[in-house]
Amino acid sequence: MNTENKLRWTDVWLLVALYYCGQRNQMRLKDAIAAADAINHAVMNYEELSSALVRLEKKGLIIVETVPWGAICTDAASKILYPIAARNSIALRVCQEAEKILGVQPWSPKEPLPHPENNHIYPEFSHEVYEKEVSEYLADMGVKN
Repeated sequence: MNTENKLRWTDVWLLVALYYCGQRNQMRLKDAIAAADAINHAVMNYEELSSALVRLEKKGLIIVETVPWGAICTDAASKILYPIAARNSIALRVCQEAEKILGVQPWSPKEPLPHPENNHIYPEFSHEVYEKEVSEYLADMGVKN
């Protein structure tokens, strides 16, 4: 089975984070990292984030900007997420329902980290860019790293 363009639960996690924080405005990637952390109590790793940017953009669900790094949900994503968010006040439940609608396999504690399907590298999105965005998020939170 070809899974190259199939969305993963981590993609939906980023999509919902972008939806809640951006809602039609471009947001900095560090803000998406913060929102994802608030939803799932974890910071997305480089492979999850880079692969999610690739897959979500290919599916037409986000638009990515590289200067500064950020993204917004497209109208197609908003049409999926708005009705779900209107029914659910808990972002994690929005993720779970969006996973079902988008045909995404939910998280499993048995998955390897990093997951072998998270092997996409978004152009110009390097480990250095990722570390900078995460460091800025942690600094905003008052965490020394």
